Amino acid sequence: MNSLNIGALSAINIAVINDKGALETTITLEEFFRVAKSQHIYFHSNAPRGELDFDLTISKSDDLIAKVNEWRKRRQKKVEVTGIAVR
Repeated sequence: MNSLNIGALSAINIAVINDKGALETTITLEEFFRVAKSQHIYFHSNAPRGELDFDLTISKSDDLIAKVNEWRKRRQKKVEVTGIAVR
């Protein structure tokens, strides 16, 4: 297991694709890992050597967007309570 500064993950955006193959929304990799704690994550590389291109597939993806939105609301509420405006 590796450890990484969580802030680095907030700079990486991932697309959430629905069952029809259309883009549903975009979330950060940090948001994904914060809400996908109990989900199995499958990772495989599709890239030629030296490049980074991958598909990230999870189980129970139907409520991922709702979980991320709830996490964003809790985070915003925490920021408002402390009086610090971070955007």
